[in-house]
Amino acid sequence: MRSKDIFFLLPAFVALWAKLPMVSADLGICIIPPDEGLCFILQERWYYSYEKKECLPFNWGGCQGNENNFESRKLCEAACSRYA
Repeated sequence: MRSKDIFFLLPAFVALWAKLPMVSADLGICIIPPDEGLCFILQERWYYSYEKKECLPFNWGGCQGNENNFESRKLCEAACSRYA
């Protein structure tokens, strides 16, 4: 791989890394119920349902809420798959 290629790919890797959820050893975010927040934008987001052992959609208001709030099902599953 040429050094020019590394500089081309580096921003892509940084962007992907930034999208990955911060997964702690605790994983407590996967246990708490979803919180829609106080705003009214209503964006579809995903949360992990500890009772059902799967990621489910919910309407997030666009502000506040809690950390059990993922932009996609894939990100939710990546963060909480240990509970499945």
